[in-house]
Amino acid sequence: VKGTDARNCNPVNAGKVGEELGKIQKFYLTDGGHTESAEYYWNRYLEKYYVKLKLLFDDIDDVWENAKQRFYEVPQTLVHDDLLPINVLIGEDGPWIIDWEIAGIYPYFLDLARFAYVFCSINNHFFISDASADAFITAYYEEMKKNATFDVDKKQFLYDVTISALYQYIMFQDYDKPREELEDTVDYKYLKEIIEVLRKEEN
Repeated sequence: VKGTDARNCNPVNAGKVGEELGKIQKFYLTDGGHTESAEYYWNRYLEKYYVKLKLLFDDIDDVWENAKQRFYEVPQTLVHDDLLPINVLIGEDGPWIIDWEIAGIYPYFLDLARFAYVFCSINNHFFISDASADAFITAYYEEMKKNATFDVDKKQFLYDVTISALYQYIMFQDYDKPREELEDTVDYKYLKEIIEVLRKEEN
């Protein structure tokens, strides 16, 4: 496939990526629930982050439990699980999502923050702009809504996206460092903001 990866893609191309992901995921959409695959994903990847997250935030239990409950009730679908912009090629005839080797049937929202909201202080770089992230999220939701079984309203969808961002930014924390050394990092500040948004939405 001739083209370039989706880092720094413009809003038009980002919207096309969201539409393409929606086309794939609405085809594989299931009712969700506490399935074996969802439990596998939680136990292997997310549960271990809770202990580490407690080292950074003392009052995280309410947010974490609500996020876990939502994880087990949302629709599930084919999730790429490494949908970084470098795994999307923008070709002449549209985007191509590549490298599906760790894909599985998991809660639908897991891919969203990985593409839209990745910021890594290690390389100090936004992969896509805020405008492109908005275009991606909007196009994805509009495409998913074409499947009548995707009964997630817009407010709930944005909450789900924020949960996706919570899981995403936990990955960037360097837990071997004392909290006071992390509090000034961009990733820590984003994670704190995400937690505050989730807590506000829950209340």
